[in-house]
Amino acid sequence: MKVYSHRGGRGFGEDNTLEAMEAAASAGVLAIETDVRSTADGELLISHDPVVGKHTIKHADFADIRRDHPDRPLLREVLDALADRVAFNVEIKLAPPAEVAAIVDSYGALEQTVFTSFRHELITELKVERPVARAGPLRWTLLAGHLVLEKAGKDGAELIALHYKQFTRERVEMMHAAGLEAYAWTVNEEEEVLELRDMGVDVLITDRYVDMVALLDGG
Repeated sequence: MKVYSHRGGRGFGEDNTLEAMEAAASAGVLAIETDVRSTADGELLISHDPVVGKHTIKHADFADIRRDHPDRPLLREVLDALADRVAFNVEIKLAPPAEVAAIVDSYGALEQTVFTSFRHELITELKVERPVARAGPLRWTLLAGHLVLEKAGKDGAELIALHYKQFTRERVEMMHAAGLEAYAWTVNEEEEVLELRDMGVDVLITDRYVDMVALLDGG
């Protein structure tokens, strides 16, 4: 089971800051999940939430955000610092997927990066523009699972990222039978991690990376 550190190294510093991600990498984190949004002037900003301080990201220029929040990095700044040290799961919150993938590819990191989004149309667009990119939808539930899997297959997705409470052994088997990896988010309890591993879940996204890696290595 592969493990990703949630929200840009949560637990190593303020969420989705370069400082936290660098601290995570220095602590031995090998894979980081982070979030990207486009500013009004087209910069790709790392942020989980749509608002940073007083700035609504999609309506604000990057210079204004940087002036008030200098700890908020751009995707390219994160890649400058860490592309050769960790793998990434980039969740596209609201940004042009082709541009996100192009920047990642420019650092030679496309093969080591997974792209996800709750906006399924962004995954569809990404796979059209960059068929070799590894990507899949984020979902809270898997109701009408056969339709979800069929849509993911048509889009060329390689995975489905599902809220961890929605996993059953049968659902993992369904995903694997459809050629899709199973990603579970966001899992922070030891017992649940071990249950998901035993179900056959492929990837774990957690706020407790070091603890969970130690648990899996010793479990």
